[in-house]
Amino acid sequence: MKRVASLALALSGFQAFPSVYGQDPAPIFSAVPTNLLHGPGTGVKISPNGQWVAITSDDGTLLLKDTADGSEIATIKPTAAAGVPACDTNPAINPSGSEVMFGVKTATGSQINAYGADGAPTWSYDVAGTLPGAPEYGSSGSDVYFTWN
Repeated sequence: MKRVASLALALSGFQAFPSVYGQDPAPIFSAVPTNLLHGPGTGVKISPNGQWVAITSDDGTLLLKDTADGSEIATIKPTAAAGVPACDTNPAINPSGSEVMFGVKTATGSQINAYGADGAPTWSYDVAGTLPGAPEYGSSGSDVYFTWN
């Protein structure tokens, strides 16, 4: 069972660059959320093993993509986001890389939704307010931290 507490941080955009000291980075893989989803991208997170990336859109969609070839793993539109097209937060990935979560606006506040790396839903948590920052996993992956207003 997930334990939920309060704390947060954020990140935006996506472009991967090789790390070469003293040289200008050259893109090796690029995903442009506005070309893939129905709204501008709001955040990105790369899995700990570097094999997949999670991209959130301001229409409440989560896109999971393979970093090797850019193929789509899953496109997820939480039911809580239906009729309220806005993603509150960037994605967060647990330390093992087996789960991703993000927050969406709902008619009554916000909801944190979590999915497996394959796109299957794992859990959700209703928040009676807005999420000003992204939820984050604790180091064990069992705890979740977020702030709300």
